[in-house]
Amino acid sequence: MTAKKKPTHAKRKATPRVRKSVANTSAAASDDAGCGTDHGAQAELMTDPSLDVSEPTPSASSSSLRLGDAVTVEVRAHEVVITIRTGALQAGGMQSDSTGAIEVVSALTQSVTRGITAAAPQSDSTRVGLTQVPADKMGDGYSTAWIRTDLRDEYMSAFQMVKALGGVMTSSGAIRDLGAGATAGRSGTSFHYTGRAFDLWIGTGMQGDNDRYLVQRAGGTAANPECELLCISVNPQVTDPNYDASMIRTGEVEYLIWKKGTGAIAKKRQATYFSLTAVLRKFGWVNIPSRTDWVSQYLSTEWWHFQHHKGLVEGVSLFGDELKAVWPADKVAKSGLALGAVFKGRSFRV
Repeated sequence: MTAKKKPTHAKRKATPRVRKSVANTSAAASDDAGCGTDHGAQAELMTDPSLDVSEPTPSASSSSLRLGDAVTVEVRAHEVVITIRTGALQAGGMQSDSTGAIEVVSALTQSVTRGITAAAPQSDSTRVGLTQVPADKMGDGYSTAWIRTDLRDEYMSAFQMVKALGGVMTSSGAIRDLGAGATAGRSGTSFHYTGRAFDLWIGTGMQGDNDRYLVQRAGGTAANPECELLCISVNPQVTDPNYDASMIRTGEVEYLIWKKGTGAIAKKRQATYFSLTAVLRKFGWVNIPSRTDWVSQYLSTEWWHFQHHKGLVEGVSLFGDELKAVWPADKVAKSGLALGAVFKGRSFRV
């Protein structure tokens, strides 16, 4: 310290964070629904100012704690400010210099860190928002989709590899409006509400001999079969760094066509193709099983649905918390959805 004993101000900034863990991708049957994406939600994203499609907005609110005359702790939405008046440290039996200040900061750090999430308004501090990503428009599908901002890299990495392999990533949409109710093809706890899932265009496969996607059976049960999705390769970009020749196959391939009441009919064709499911899985996007009424309801086949589990903790992560990561808290509270549903493998369950 100097002879004048000027006050020293030490600041410590911390950004509130949601707990992170490796996601569990167990093969439990899912209650999610892919084809039920609310297409109208895409237009709403362009016009509703309450939706967060960029960076979170800092909150003006804060809380503070004063520890005698020496220390003041102020918790704000995006930082914690600790002000230490070194001249007052002696009264507490500590060194009245920078060493004493460091001791105080060390003692406070753990307590302050535990209080950050609780003190900062969740609707502002933990919302990651939504971002628009490209897709290949085919038929009635879309040329873009909206997903969680923190999953953009995982989506774009998969998209770029698919394009390099000569494939397409079509879209029937991704985000679903909170007001869209559950139907035969829509689960009330769907990943689509959270921005963690997207649907390929439902007309790209299981339709006929010229489909760009070839759907194969890949495990599951008779009631809830699972699918492997192959993509026809056309003009692959062999000089693209994302191109992987080992993934390309050429020859006769068997695939399935959906028929109401029968379920699926096997057919064969000659093709050059790659596994789209494998590419998506490489970047963390996983499929889900068909719903039990898939034989009579095409929208329950779910071959087009892929979702991401990054940051989810099985048995801990709540559906309501995931909703509040992308939607305003007041809209989530009024949604009537099962906010207390818990993440269980590939679905949220009450």
